[in-house]
Amino acid sequence: MAKGTGPETPWPFREEIRVTFRDLDILGHVNHSVYFTWMENLRMEYFLRLFPTDRLEEVEFVLAEASARYLRPVRFRQKVQGEVAPGWVGNTSFGLLYRFRDPDREETLARGQSVQVMVDPRTSGKRPVPASLREALLRDRLDPGMEGWPARPAQT
Repeated sequence: MAKGTGPETPWPFREEIRVTFRDLDILGHVNHSVYFTWMENLRMEYFLRLFPTDRLEEVEFVLAEASARYLRPVRFRQKVQGEVAPGWVGNTSFGLLYRFRDPDREETLARGQSVQVMVDPRTSGKRPVPASLREALLRDRLDPGMEGWPARPAQT
């Protein structure tokens, strides 16, 4: 059973994000596209914590879908805590949840989700989620509904 995702629930991976000047748009808050870069970095750091490697070719999943919900503007030098957790695991794909919070105010600033598909590097076709990855994702899984996302996208 998936755990809840309230402020008291520990996400399996979190990291402080430093908002830089280049992250900003003309209105002085973080540009919408920057959140996708933050999600990518969180995704890879989480994966590399599970399976340490220096060889990127060992990362055998591709991004199939990503979305974000912006709840509050984030400004220059504002403290942001990025978090990532699995939301669901399928046969050949898995979903990740992201949350960006102001740790001082305990306020959620944005949320995201992504779908990753496992690929066979020789054929570029789909392949099953390896047992070791499935086990780790299921261990760390949180309930997507607690963050306002569906349990699993219909198309995967």
